[in-house]
Amino acid sequence: MFFILSKILSILISPFLWIVISIAFAVFLKSERCKRLFLILAISFFFFFSNGFVFRSVIGWWEGDLVPLSSFDGKTDYCVVLGGLSSQHEASGRVCFSQASDRLWQALHLHQKGYVKKLVFSGGSAAIIHQQMAEAIYLKEFLFGVIADSSFLIEAKSRNTFENAYYTSLLFDSIQAPKHIILVTSAFHMPRAKRCFQKQGFVVFPLTTQPLKSTQPLTIGEMVIPSLSVLNDWNIMLREWVGLMIYRWKGFL
Repeated sequence: MFFILSKILSILISPFLWIVISIAFAVFLKSERCKRLFLILAISFFFFFSNGFVFRSVIGWWEGDLVPLSSFDGKTDYCVVLGGLSSQHEASGRVCFSQASDRLWQALHLHQKGYVKKLVFSGGSAAIIHQQMAEAIYLKEFLFGVIADSSFLIEAKSRNTFENAYYTSLLFDSIQAPKHIILVTSAFHMPRAKRCFQKQGFVVFPLTTQPLKSTQPLTIGEMVIPSLSVLNDWNIMLREWVGLMIYRWKGFL
């Protein structure tokens, strides 16, 4: 039930949805005063959540800075990569990657450079209605031959961040591995993920990927011209903050 409710809540936490609802009220309400109020609200939501300067100011504080991969040399033999970076196209059987696949490529680079010996991929299926193959399983098949089978471990039961940490902990207990890990996930997601793994007894060295914070200098255009991509990035951040609050309430952190 918690898993389903979290999915529903993630839909409701959307500035774009708030804008649409405000416009709908402005159109269909009979009171002219209420119409003006909701129209002002819609315009305010739009310009605030589409402003690049505002978003950069917030995301810079939240995500922190990227660090060189070489700084992880000698930290630990184990690198845990969180799922949610790919999907499987059932008709063709092909694996399709999202922007979050930066998690996988950075982890592979760590392994290639010899900074870690074992890659642990944690990811099941987040599907609610249709049964799907666990992400960790089809990614292991996809990477067959790229890295040695003995260097790639999978955890294929988890559906969310708490379960990533819980089932990975059980995996480490089963192979009697030390719970010192390099944790790889998206920069916006790292604060919640890190705390979940620490709750399960891990010592975590965070390797953030796929930053929402732009690496390019801020332009005048970003300060004054609304951006739909920024509006979408706010959607990602708000869902993450709500997820963090829920996890605290549930005692997952």
